[in-house]
Amino acid sequence: MADYQDSTTFTFDRAALCWPVLFQVEPLISAFAWKLNLAATVLSDEGASTYPDIASARATSAALATPPHRVEFYASAQSMKAGVWVVGFGDSEQPAVTIYSDSGLADDFNELHDAVSQFLGRNGVAVTETPAAAAPASAPAKRGLWRWMTNQPMAVQIVGGVIATFLASGIAALIAILVR
Repeated sequence: MADYQDSTTFTFDRAALCWPVLFQVEPLISAFAWKLNLAATVLSDEGASTYPDIASARATSAALATPPHRVEFYASAQSMKAGVWVVGFGDSEQPAVTIYSDSGLADDFNELHDAVSQFLGRNGVAVTETPAAAAPASAPAKRGLWRWMTNQPMAVQIVGGVIATFLASGIAALIAILVR
């Protein structure tokens, strides 16, 4: 997982604002000039599903038997990623929104931070802000081995491929020797 330069979590007291806060930041994230890819990912009991926008993610989530565990919306381009994730859609869960960005995207992080702060303030929500240094570690999302492998840096993929090739060659040679 990438090291995020900036990360702030806002916890708030109304689960009804989980989707509206995502709709609030969607235009900001969509407007990042450097982005190549936008994705809204819904993590639920049924697994992870990715959508091109928040409206599609919400429409699909409404059909689920249980509320999602986490919804992420981010922009990415090669080695850069910035966006938000929201948890606490269920009745007994603590709603929170985390803003994050990779190194070098401080302006985008500040813009998202201000937008979320103002949105929650306008809605009269009791908010607690936790900077990255004190932010609790969240449970990693279940994403599958293939997705994890393909999200590694190119150098790691190349080294892993070379090692796998040597191991496969060695196993093939051992089988050839044993079969003789």
